[in-house]
Amino acid sequence: MAAGCEPAATPRREPATTLDSLRALGYADWDEDADPAQAGVTRHDRELASPGVQLFTDEESTVRAVAMDGSAVHTWHVPEWTRCEHVELLPQGRIAVLSVDEGVSVLEPNGDVVWSRAAAAHHDIAPLASGELLVPVHDEHEYAGRIVRFDSIARVGPSDTQLVWSSRERMQELSVLHPPTPLDRPAREMPDQMYDYYHLNSVEVLPPSTLAEADDRFRAGNLLVCLRNVNLILVLDASDGAVLWHWGPGELDAPHMPSLTPDGTILVFDNGRHRGWSRVLEVDPRAKAITWQWRADPPESFYTELRGSAQRLANGNTLVCESERGRAFEVTRGGEIVWEFWNVLLEGKRRRIYRMTRVTVDEARGFR
Repeated sequence: MAAGCEPAATPRREPATTLDSLRALGYADWDEDADPAQAGVTRHDRELASPGVQLFTDEESTVRAVAMDGSAVHTWHVPEWTRCEHVELLPQGRIAVLSVDEGVSVLEPNGDVVWSRAAAAHHDIAPLASGELLVPVHDEHEYAGRIVRFDSIARVGPSDTQLVWSSRERMQELSVLHPPTPLDRPAREMPDQMYDYYHLNSVEVLPPSTLAEADDRFRAGNLLVCLRNVNLILVLDASDGAVLWHWGPGELDAPHMPSLTPDGTILVFDNGRHRGWSRVLEVDPRAKAITWQWRADPPESFYTELRGSAQRLANGNTLVCESERGRAFEVTRGGEIVWEFWNVLLEGKRRRIYRMTRVTVDEARGFR
């Protein structure tokens, strides 16, 4: 286990109760406990940090690209949508932007809209070679006496939207992979509150890899997804949606953003919503064993109850986003923090960051 060095104190929150954690609640945009002394880039070791440009949204209608020193590199203003949550860089400097429950757009570097589609989209975007996008979407159903959201994966393009996988249709297959949830117990009366059964918060199209050469379950094109509310990460067969691999219950606690690394491992942000502290894990998927982790010392000083992300960088470091505090940092395998960024402050509150990703200098040339 690698530990962080001199972590900033995190305001302590009470861990979520099991039923509370299944409520379909919106995410707040601001951290009320922000320290005004922390803003912009507060740490940068130029020898140990991986160079690049950071992409993130303001969760309203702006996408930002900032340099390693925190200076602005580029800004996109997204027309129509007002709850822009996540951005992915596409070829030729284009970007794909997802706005919660509104839709997705593809923009040119100058901000012109290439195409845009309305959808009940949320959390993530997985670009396809065809130019279409895979995104999580949801709808509501009555289940065990409650109104419950169930997630699907949709293929969204400039002219149509097609569902390619449905968690509700796959409940029988999924139910044997995790313990029952409180939503499986019938409600005594129909509550006003809406609940969220699986909360699919991540979808990634697996790239070619040495892992795929050794194990066909992880072949390029299959889907790596995360079901937060049942602590499951899965690999789905791209051809028929069947579960090929799974891991998480008993180890993960409300996770986010699993991703396949170039070394054939899976990196995942483990929020710890019930235990009250977060960590980043690296897992050998064939052995289903944790091979590396980062957590703070003490563990409670690093905690984001909701959201959060981890990205393996080209030099082997990991970019971590502590979303609820509006903080991102880069950590080495030995646990040293070599770059740190705090989001903007306004009237004493800090804008939270859903997810920050770093693109290479070469990739950023498409929009600079």
